[in-house]
Amino acid sequence: METFPLCLTACVLLLAIETSQVRDCDISDQLKSYKGLGLEDDTPADEYQPCGDGFCRCSEITADCSKHYGKLTYDCNLGPPPVDVFFSYDLRHLGTLVLASNHIHPINLTVFSSLVNLGILQLHINEIGHGLSTGYLPRLEQLYLHDNSLFDFPITCAADGTSLFPSLRYLDLWNNQLQFIKGNVCLPMLDYLDLSNNQFMNLSTGMFSQSRFPSLEILEVSSDMGPQTMQKNALNNPSLRQLALSFENPDTIENSSDSYAGCTNLVALQVSGMAFSWDNFRERTFLQLFGHLRHLKSLDLS
Repeated sequence: METFPLCLTACVLLLAIETSQVRDCDISDQLKSYKGLGLEDDTPADEYQPCGDGFCRCSEITADCSKHYGKLTYDCNLGPPPVDVFFSYDLRHLGTLVLASNHIHPINLTVFSSLVNLGILQLHINEIGHGLSTGYLPRLEQLYLHDNSLFDFPITCAADGTSLFPSLRYLDLWNNQLQFIKGNVCLPMLDYLDLSNNQFMNLSTGMFSQSRFPSLEILEVSSDMGPQTMQKNALNNPSLRQLALSFENPDTIENSSDSYAGCTNLVALQVSGMAFSWDNFRERTFLQLFGHLRHLKSLDLS
């Protein structure tokens, strides 16, 4: 606990005693009252200044200790939380936890497993790379991991093949270093996936298939590394309703005529940066690529 600054712990404790109004949690001002509840009783209040004059924003269901969205005046470098930091108090009401911009890496998501009603977890802008370990978070609905350095898609399947995130609907992985989606994916409820600004080299067959993403409705993929190929049935998913693809190096892309096969319920399709040769892009080619999208209402080939 002593390595995890009290700007978060103060909010956690306020949440635990079910504070009903949003307030600013200044560590130096609040610590004496916390002492009466048994928090670090032997340490003088003036030693708790890890975030300087920074604040967390907290309420009965939200703890915001991010640099940009809370009230921290600068990055206070929380670092990885101790494994027991959330087990010490009754946090049954905590629904939203924001820990953005705090150099929290590596991180094991099992540290949040005691937060039984956690629905929104924001861990963006934390320089998380290979050090992300996942755990069972049954009620988590939104997970924000954008602006990190992830090389691998998060592990979402338990050893027995069940989902670690059975309620997750929204996953933001924008601006990471992803190149592949390896192995099985166990996200039965996921309907929004943002993979923009990553480094995918290929969109392979079945990469976003319905068997992997059975509920996926909105998908965004962009890459400054390619991809070189979009293989047949790469986007074979009738659940998809909105699809946005954007590529920085379009001249090398090889499109299978069946790249979009299976996306029969698409309503909106945006393909930005694709180097279509309009001299050769005749009616037959157009129909091969898009003719089966009978429900399409918006097509952007900018």
